[in-house]
Amino acid sequence: MVREMKFDKDKLIAIASKFINKLKGIHLDDDLGQYYFCGGNSESEIESQYNKEILLDFQTRFIKTIKNYTNWSNLRKSDKPVANHIRFLINLIVDDKTLIKKKLFKKDNNSSYIRYYIPLDIPMIDYKGFLNKYEVLHHLVELYN
Repeated sequence: MVREMKFDKDKLIAIASKFINKLKGIHLDDDLGQYYFCGGNSESEIESQYNKEILLDFQTRFIKTIKNYTNWSNLRKSDKPVANHIRFLINLIVDDKTLIKKKLFKKDNNSSYIRYYIPLDIPMIDYKGFLNKYEVLHHLVELYN
C-alpha cells in the first residue's frame, strides 16, 4: 500500500524560501523580474560544495515537513542533488509541472544550459550584501505580508 505524501504548504514554502535564499548561484532575470538557477552538469554553479552543505543542513527539515516521501536517499545521492531538491520542492509547491518555466540558452556554439525559474510563490530576497539572521527574518516577514 502506497502512502500519500503529506505536507503543510505554508511551512514548505517557508522552508523552501529559506533554503533557496541561502544558496549561491541563484540569479535574477531582469527582463522577467524572476529568479532562476542554471541546470546542467554536476559541476554547475548550483552544485557547489557550499550549496551541498546547505542542503545537508536543511535535509532533516525537509524530511520532517514532507511526510511519507521515501526517495530522499536517491534524491541526495544523485549527480545533481541541489538542483533536484529545488525542482522537487517547486513541483510540490506549484503542483503543476507546466507552470515551471524553463528556457534554453546557448553558452557558445558547443554547449547550452537551461534556466529553471523559481515561482513567485516562493519569496526571494534581493541581497545587497551580507545579512544577519534578524535582517533575513525581517525581509521574509515583509515579503510574506
